Amino acid sequence: MPKKTTWKIMQLNVQYPRNKLNLLQVFVDEKSTNLLIITEHALRDNEIEYYKLDDCVLADSYCRKQHRGGGVAIFVKEHLPFKKISFVEQYCKEETIEMAGVVVHTNTHSSGLSKHNVIGTYCPPNTDVLYYLDTLNRAIRQTGPTDLSIVGDSLL
Repeated sequence: MPKKTTWKIMQLNVQYPRNKLNLLQVFVDEKSTNLLIITEHALRDNEIEYYKLDDCVLADSYCRKQHRGGGVAIFVKEHLPFKKISFVEQYCKEETIEMAGVVVHTNTHSSGLSKHNVIGTYCPPNTDVLYYLDTLNRAIRQTGPTDLSIVGDSLL
């Protein structure tokens, strides 16, 4: 029987990680984190791919195009098989609801491998809360009837 996977999902609001990668690496190592969700990373699409953590893969990210700040990134330990939830990006709206998502295949049930959806989300200040919740709800419904963790930073 395959070894059972222990889950540790962590979320940090990093606000500009450019000079904090060593600190993030220590955090991931000391806490034995499998998934790390970073919110408010403020990186652009052409920058985020250069930010790496040992033994982790940048699984998905959302970066703002027009405004500063914000963003969501999900790092997954290399040994965990995952797939990006591609439809999550269609629900993102800059400065309103920012998300990234992955499906991780884990061995947490007696029946063997299972799928676990993880959505990282950031709700910026002054967001239309009803719009945010409605949009998040639509994204959740689209994931279907699987295990789901919603992890993030919101001012709700």
